[in-house]
Amino acid sequence: MRSKHVYWFLALMLLACAIPSVAMASSARIQALGVQGDYMLDYANVPAYPSAIVRYQNLVYGDLGVKDASDGNDDISDFTDNAYNPALVDAGRGMGLLLGNLFGGKIGTFGIYLNENATPLSPALGAEYINRGSNEAWNVVWGYKFSNMALGLQLNQAYSSYEDDEVLVAPYTSGSSLGGVSDLNARQVFNFIASTVGAFGWNTMGAGAGFSFDWDSNGRSSFADLSVAVRQYGFEDTDKLTPETFEDDGGLSFAVNGRGHIETAENFHLVPVVNYYTLDLSTKTTGEPSLTNKMNGLNLGLAGQWKLRESDWLTAGVAFQSVTADFDNPGGGPKAEMSYSTLPNVFAALESNLWSWFTLRLGASKPWYSKLTLKGGLETVVAGVGETEIKDSPFQYSVGAGFHLGRVDLDAVLNQDFAFSGSYMGSGNSEIPFTRLSATYRW
Repeated sequence: MRSKHVYWFLALMLLACAIPSVAMASSARIQALGVQGDYMLDYANVPAYPSAIVRYQNLVYGDLGVKDASDGNDDISDFTDNAYNPALVDAGRGMGLLLGNLFGGKIGTFGIYLNENATPLSPALGAEYINRGSNEAWNVVWGYKFSNMALGLQLNQAYSSYEDDEVLVAPYTSGSSLGGVSDLNARQVFNFIASTVGAFGWNTMGAGAGFSFDWDSNGRSSFADLSVAVRQYGFEDTDKLTPETFEDDGGLSFAVNGRGHIETAENFHLVPVVNYYTLDLSTKTTGEPSLTNKMNGLNLGLAGQWKLRESDWLTAGVAFQSVTADFDNPGGGPKAEMSYSTLPNVFAALESNLWSWFTLRLGASKPWYSKLTLKGGLETVVAGVGETEIKDSPFQYSVGAGFHLGRVDLDAVLNQDFAFSGSYMGSGNSEIPFTRLSATYRW
């Protein structure tokens, strides 16, 4: 009986009432706020901005990931956030350690990440879907703080192998149907296609560097983060009998991410964000021409952050996004082309510490205008022939909670159906209370 979820939930709140609070941060917090992580100050952004690791010393986190309905569980809310990879089940689990006190901090801050899914090349829409398979071997980050500058370096690898006596099919075949999504909005269709292409088991070797700059002006503190990441997406599938090999074409992918956090007034910060990436997923087969498969994305955003009270923050902004993808057809048919854009995407998030032991988070976004165009095979997702365009303005909403348990913070994304029904004890319905959970311990 699902009423046990309610008992655990109530017991957790009662326990938290008696324990003082500390600051919180986690991937569950970012998802509950419903915004791209660049706009928030959070240790979850360290893989995107390696130099930012110097701000988050001495912590251990554990992430139980995202509960997904595709494993046969039908208790997930209709409001499930569609910004996360829908092709994965119970995705995003991981554990990490950030250490800044080794040898008195003289050798910098180290981060060690043990992730279920490979680290995204960029937090921008589209890039986070590629190579999200469960095969990341390791991801390490090092950062060092100078006077008003910080340097960060990152290395990561994802590797898996499979041996068989025949060559597997290509990552994408133009004209093949990815059907069943004709009732979804433009962003959901884009997410579905990107995650389907990205579900292919790429092996990667990546490196990245980040730089942070701090400055003071008129008694106000500001900073800027800039990062560059380079990664090779590779695989090799060989039929030893033929012999025939299907493999990557050796191209490099890279991303440039930048953000600022500029204090223009005592209770206001301006946050500009820019992300650009290019993914080279090209392939080649013995005796055949290479297939060019590329995805490019650009995101330009600007947000304002208002300090409403001592610990309450309101974030609001706009972002212009543009993503294009071109995939050759292995059979020589029409090239598959996809483009997605928002002009612009408007978003807002509120984080309020209602009590010393409890934090409420709300987030929403809605493009004034979004457009998805599919050509040359990908149009089978919706119509079946020719060119397909989807123009709409879908609304996305999220809500979350944070519980302060001494040195441990528990962050959760709320299943919004649970909020209405109260689960089995409240209404006889069996919704689970949370769709994502993270825990953070600091010392």
